[in-house]
Order: sequence, then C-alpha cells, then structure tokens
Amino acid sequence: MDSDLSCGASSPQIEASIGPDSPRGVWYAGGTADLGRVTTEHVHDLIETDALLSTTGYVSGCALFLRLRALAEVGMFWEPLFLYWEDVELSFRLRAGGWRLAIAPAARIRHIGHDGVLSSVASYYYYYRNAILVAQRRSGARGAVRAFLALWSRAGRQWLACIIKGRRPWPMAETRGLVAGLLDVVRGRASEDGAEASRDLG
Repeated sequence: MDSDLSCGASSPQIEASIGPDSPRGVWYAGGTADLGRVTTEHVHDLIETDALLSTTGYVSGCALFLRLRALAEVGMFWEPLFLYWEDVELSFRLRAGGWRLAIAPAARIRHIGHDGVLSSVASYYYYYRNAILVAQRRSGARGAVRAFLALWSRAGRQWLACIIKGRRPWPMAETRGLVAGLLDVVRGRASEDGAEASRDLG
C-alpha cells in the first residue's frame, strides 16, 4: 500500500479448499457488488501479475488492510450491520471518497471453514436485513424496495424449485430472515444490538 498512497484498503488473495464457494481453490481474488441485484461476486482465479496492487470493486473483510487516513475521512464500519455487508458498505464509502480498493496479488492466505456459513436463520436474517439497509442508506426508500424485491424473487425461486422439483430442504431460513429483516428496517430497529437480535431469532 505504500506504493500507492491513494489505496485506502487492500486484501491478499484468499485460497480455500475446492468447493461451491471456491471451485478452483480460490475463494477471493477481488470482487464486485451489485445492490440492484443484491449480489456480491468473487473472482475465483488467482491474479497472475507482477503489479504490487490490482484494483477491485470491493474488498472482503476476511483479511482487510486499511489506511488510517482513509478511515478518518470516511468513517469506521457502520455498526448497525453487525454481520454481512459491512465490508461492502465500507468499500462503497471508500470509493465514493476517492480511495482506491485493491488486491495485493503477491500476498496469499488460506481461508478455512468458510463453506456453509450462510445456513442458519440468524445468518440469513443478517444477510437479507443488511442488504436492504445498505441499499436504503445509499439509495433511499427506492433502493430498499428494489433490494427487497430482488431478495423476495430469489426466495420465491427457491420455493418454486422445492414445490415443482421436490427439492429439500424448504427455504424457511431465507424466508424468515427476509421477513424479519424487512420488519426491522421498517420499524427502525437497525441499531439494535446484534447479539440481542441473534438471541431473539433462536
């Protein structure tokens, strides 16, 4: 990062065991985030370059290096998020503040135990709720509605697959997380303590 003082945040390339989230043994080598579709996409191929830094759309919070001056300008992590989308939201603010986000290709770490994290009601709750919150913060009520509709469409397709093709399990965690997340946004409970919310979800 000393090679480019405009770089506000960077990440190593992150390897992992081959699986659904790392089909070629790479979990993260940069990525993009799309609030309209409410998706984040990781690059799953190692960056092969002699460059010290390679620009990325957002920086994963898994192994995050931050420049103190950048944080002083744009602020810290948005605490109401607690879990999921917090790195994306900070990345958006850094980019809006004119800071570069990058991967350091020569740096490598290995991520162990990443598969299957998004599976419980609590994890879906935070993923869905926070996606709507970030969209609301960046684009107002219209952004929140777009995010909700995108997530509802995703959950609806899962329900149809279960009903028509007999897939199991039923997407109850996704549905409960989406409804609970939306209600929290509407009721203005975003600042509620994360641990307390997890206990409420059982």
